[in-house]
Amino acid sequence: MNIDVNFMIIVFIGVTASMIFSSIWYFPRIFGDEWMRLANVNPSVAQNVKRRMLITFFANFAVAMTLFTILNWAGASSTLTGAAVGIWIGSGIAGMSLLIPYLWEGRPIRLFLITAGNMILSIIIMCAVMAHLIGTFGTQAP
Repeated sequence: MNIDVNFMIIVFIGVTASMIFSSIWYFPRIFGDEWMRLANVNPSVAQNVKRRMLITFFANFAVAMTLFTILNWAGASSTLTGAAVGIWIGSGIAGMSLLIPYLWEGRPIRLFLITAGNMILSIIIMCAVMAHLIGTFGTQAP
C-alpha cells in the first residue's frame, strides 16, 4: 500500500490546527473553568493530561483522515469550500449527534454549547486548513 506523504502531512497539520484551537477554547479564562464546573471535572484530573492528550491526538487523527477523504469526495480544494464542508459535517453530524445524549441525560445546555461549539469549530478548522492544502498540493486520499 502506497501512502502519499503529502496526505499524512496535511492530516497532521489539520490535527495540529484543531488541537491548538481547542487548547485556546478550553483555556480557563475562555471556557475552561466553566466547562470544568458544568462537567464536574475535578481540577486534579485535568492536571494529568499527557495520556489524555495523546489519546486525543490519535482520535483527532482518525477524524482528520475521515474528513480528508470526504473533502476529496466533495472536491473541496480551497479554504472556503473546506469550511463549507466543515460546517455541514460539524453542525449536521457532530453537533446533532452530541445533542441527543445531552437531551436525554439532562446535562446543562450551556455545557452542550461549550462542548459542541468546540467540536463544530474544530471540524470547520480542520476542513478549511486541509482543503486549502489539498488545493495547494493536489493530494488525493489514499
